[in-house]
Amino acid sequence: MARFWPPIHAVTVTNVSAVDPSFNEKMAGHRRPRPSSSVTDDGAEANRRVKGRFSLEDVQELAAAVAVAMAPMREEEVKAVCEAVRDQVSTEADRLVQDDQVLLGFAALVKAELVAQEQRADKTQDIAAAMAVIVMAAMVEEMQHSSTPGVAFEQRSVDEIRVAVNRALSMPQIRRAHALGVTRRVKLLDADEDAKGDTLTSFFPMAAKSSSGNNFVVKNLTRVNMGILNKIYSDYATIGNQPEVFRNKNKLVPSSLDRIVEAGLSIIRNALNDGRSVAREVVDKNLAYFPMQQREGVHIKLRDEAALKPALGDVAGRAYFACISRHLASATGSISTVSGAAGPASERWVVREVCLNSLAEDVLSALVRHAHEFEPNVKFITAECQRRVVIWPREVWSGADVPALQAAATNGPCVWSLLVPRPTKRLALNVSIQTMTAEEVAASPAAQADVNGAVGALGNGDVDVDAVGNQDLEEEDVF
Repeated sequence: MARFWPPIHAVTVTNVSAVDPSFNEKMAGHRRPRPSSSVTDDGAEANRRVKGRFSLEDVQELAAAVAVAMAPMREEEVKAVCEAVRDQVSTEADRLVQDDQVLLGFAALVKAELVAQEQRADKTQDIAAAMAVIVMAAMVEEMQHSSTPGVAFEQRSVDEIRVAVNRALSMPQIRRAHALGVTRRVKLLDADEDAKGDTLTSFFPMAAKSSSGNNFVVKNLTRVNMGILNKIYSDYATIGNQPEVFRNKNKLVPSSLDRIVEAGLSIIRNALNDGRSVAREVVDKNLAYFPMQQREGVHIKLRDEAALKPALGDVAGRAYFACISRHLASATGSISTVSGAAGPASERWVVREVCLNSLAEDVLSALVRHAHEFEPNVKFITAECQRRVVIWPREVWSGADVPALQAAATNGPCVWSLLVPRPTKRLALNVSIQTMTAEEVAASPAAQADVNGAVGALGNGDVDVDAVGNQDLEEEDVF
């Protein structure tokens, strides 16, 4: 955890009289051990701090340090520090805030320091009190970790292991390794006849905890996640700076998964949720929206179904991967729901072009959320997979309820409904897809009139600008 206070040894405690006696008794068990074999005449060695241990003296000094650090700050600075510390506090520490009397004692210490120094301003009172509790929560958490020195992490509690693993894994590490893992898995799936050309759905598991998930997807995604953790193990071992929780872990062994590995895989799965959510949006806007629509006339088709598959890098591949989509759109994104029904004056059929090779790069980049340049053959393979989606029978998408499609899916590849967002997210995306582009509006006088009318109504407060609703677009936990 990052420290936001001055060095503890530089602070002098001015007032600890306000502390509840029970707090001193509570903290007594956390005093630093006094090495009997190294005590000097002046006691300096006996008072030496022991790494990873805390005592009552540490708590008193930290209380004074927090008071001194916060006093000269402006209100916005205190808030910034408070938020920075809060981000570092684990769920377990949050629980300790409510349950552990040590926190109350520390809060009293900080309050006593601030009152004694007469540096507590009214405008920062609430912030300072919250700061004291947050800092102590993190400290108590670390004290608990140090209460079992010499015990291997594999033998500690699940919560303690998860906190330690979460600290050892950073998002940049995970995303870099994920990009490499996606590259490798796409190539392996392309060479696997059982995958039937499906190199995408393995990265898009069902957005729900379920033991009945698609075995094909779960198997391949688990291998990707294991590869990410193995890469992080290897990187730490290479630089010789392994966190304690990863000590002596130079390689992940799939046949021997301990609680540390399980915690790491869980954290990695959750870390990849955002990328999957964004990638699903890209697929829906450019590909999946059209076969899912029940309106006659809406479609996405290959521009030239007879085009031959080109060699990698061949310019002629543009024709092979070129698609044309057709759907209803309007200046405002509102369209008639059934054939023959009245719609906005600007409603018209629009035709748009999609290059599957370019779309492949967009999907992969969204998935990994990292500035990674994918190899041309990886993009080519992904584009070929998307081409399969375009030519797949429309009946697969005929059900309006995508979760029902997923539930009925077999444990195998080519379950394309896994590539689409949840229904609530699709409602918002549909409006975006059905809204004319600037060029389409400029080419239609009726659309331009609709735009002007919408702007005027908005100025008069007659338009419900939140008609779609504020949807929760966050991706769910995947396992």
